[in-house]
Amino acid sequence: MRLLSLSVAIAVLVLLACGVGVANIVASREQIHAESARELTMVSRVVASHLGQVLDNARLALLSVRDDPGLQSDQPLHPSAELDRLLQTVQGAAALSTFVLSNPDGDIIAASSSDPTFRRVRLADRDYFRYHLPRRDQQFYVGLPVISRATGKRIIPVSIAIRDREGNLRAVLSASILSNYLERYYAELAGAHRYAISVMQREDGLLLARYPQPHAASDNPLGRYPLPASMIEGGVSYQRSPYDGTERQVVTQPLTMLPWVVAVSVDESELTEAWLLSVWRTGSLTLAFCLVAVALGWVIRRQMLALSRQAAHMQYDANHDSVTGLANRRALLAAIDAQVRHEPEWMALVLIDLDFFKRINDSWGHEAGDELLRETGRRLQAVADASHQVYRLGGDEFVVLVRGGPLAGTELARQTQTLLARLGEPYELQHGTVMLSASAGISCFPEHADHAGDLLRLADAAMYHAKRQGRNGHVFFDRSMAQEADETLLVDTALRQAIPRHELRLLYQPVVDANNGHLGKVEALLRWKHPEYGAISPARFIPVAEESGYIAVLGDWVLGEACRQARIWLDAGCPCRVAVNLSAREILEPNFIKRLQGHLLASGLPPQWLELELTERALYDGNGAAERLADLRDLGVSLAIDDFGTGYSSLSYLCRYPVQVLKIDRSFVCQLDDPANLAIVRSIIALGHSLALEIVAEGVETSLQANQLRALGCTSLQGFFFARPQTATELVRWRNPVTA
Repeated sequence: MRLLSLSVAIAVLVLLACGVGVANIVASREQIHAESARELTMVSRVVASHLGQVLDNARLALLSVRDDPGLQSDQPLHPSAELDRLLQTVQGAAALSTFVLSNPDGDIIAASSSDPTFRRVRLADRDYFRYHLPRRDQQFYVGLPVISRATGKRIIPVSIAIRDREGNLRAVLSASILSNYLERYYAELAGAHRYAISVMQREDGLLLARYPQPHAASDNPLGRYPLPASMIEGGVSYQRSPYDGTERQVVTQPLTMLPWVVAVSVDESELTEAWLLSVWRTGSLTLAFCLVAVALGWVIRRQMLALSRQAAHMQYDANHDSVTGLANRRALLAAIDAQVRHEPEWMALVLIDLDFFKRINDSWGHEAGDELLRETGRRLQAVADASHQVYRLGGDEFVVLVRGGPLAGTELARQTQTLLARLGEPYELQHGTVMLSASAGISCFPEHADHAGDLLRLADAAMYHAKRQGRNGHVFFDRSMAQEADETLLVDTALRQAIPRHELRLLYQPVVDANNGHLGKVEALLRWKHPEYGAISPARFIPVAEESGYIAVLGDWVLGEACRQARIWLDAGCPCRVAVNLSAREILEPNFIKRLQGHLLASGLPPQWLELELTERALYDGNGAAERLADLRDLGVSLAIDDFGTGYSSLSYLCRYPVQVLKIDRSFVCQLDDPANLAIVRSIIALGHSLALEIVAEGVETSLQANQLRALGCTSLQGFFFARPQTATELVRWRNPVTA
């Protein structure tokens, strides 16, 4: 769809570009003519202004001669050298040719030129001379253009009458404006432009001056061509020139004081050439744009295809697990939400978690773990019905989304057990054969929740109940689990705020010498008092911390506090070794040794005053436990196995790991009257003595138990019979020898 939209967009863009190009071509013709008209109008105004200046100069020159005192008397004028000299004084006036003074009969009395031809010329028939005869004024007059009888050149005569006091004509003073003077000016004004500049008589089109000069016709030497009305009125028009026959754009400017018209024109072919050049440029740009648009569209299309494929891969990767190829958590949540919104039909989530999967990674590495996960995915897909969908959430957790129901609880349980049974079959891996079990939790829509996240959370809560019930089984969610899950979340949230709010503290329970009752060491026990919920049992918050991973933060705080207190006792002259419990997660943290060294260094506590207690599970779960315990031994701290006999007891651990202390779990101590438990305790003590280990019995609450354990050879005793856990201050007051 996007590619089709792109193709349509490119086609529309090309068509739009072509349309814009055509519109520009059409507009450019009008624009070229409009710009040309503006230029011609500007030139015509300059020409009209120049004509006005020339005529003003001519009028002033004639007035200066007329007002000469020598011409003010009423005496008849006769040829004289003085009059010739008078006219010669103004001969140099710009644009004006020979000045002539003629009597009322039209005979020349004086002239500024010494050419004798002027003396023989009569002016009585000239229109400007006849203009002054009947009048009584001395008005300045511009005559019709004529061919000079003296020079044979086209001239524009200007004249003024000289009268006596009664107004009788004494003489006519005239001068000539040379047409070629105006034409030279127009040539300079046109410059590189191929303008034609003309000045014509408005009524009959008589040509006064023109650049370029026209070829004179024998039957029309003065160039008299009547003007059309459009030119007489002024403005822009398009005419065929009578002088060269070309089609021209013409701008005319009528003069206000004279019956003349200024016309400035340009050959239409030049405007067409300019327009064709614009057409070529616009067409080239349009074509280039279209080619670029098509090429760019092609490139974008290729990029979009590549991005589309990449997006499809990314979408697939975002919704599928990279190890197993199964749909992932994101896809699961989307599928559930889509069904809830659009087809709210019954469905069930079977959340499956592999039991002790971590052992495979720790023992054979992650490649073997990935191989096992892939085989798990294949088995689930093979066993699940066609209407079911298998997902991998991450780690060793899988989900089978069951549709097509509702199924009865017994049928859903049967299908789940079939899945678990298939997963319980041997796995043939590259490193060897392995067998695992799995635990499953089941939640249903809409019975348990109507939101994907809630369904998954509830199935997870049910799965953890299955693990606590012994693993290798399944549990259906019920409401009590939701309450427990909510409480767990509440505890986890509050626990993460306990350290900065100073809600945690350490209590210390003495461990006494079984023979003399003297204090041998103390065990640091973490306690939490919440300001709202009060004292919260370690049995409640420690499992939450282990599950969430916050146990590492808690353990780090406990180590720091224990080292600090042990150093205080050491400085006070009452040294006491402090035992601190470690979880399996803590000891396998990559930077655990470095953090422990940091606490020892910060507190200044020698390592021999610190003892670390580890459960058997911590030793069993960690592939690198042996190396880590060796590092701790090299550091100088003591190592103890806590709750010995309740986990995966094995003589190989005692041989492989550098431990110095075995702690007998309280569950055996409190039932010493049971022959079986007594036999176990006796065996543990004997084993410890054979390996030269210190034996500590926990949970001693009666003198009978203390005497029995002492008789069996137990090294140290710990329990309420001797002392309850107490603060550091209380412990100092308690430190007197105690006998059982």
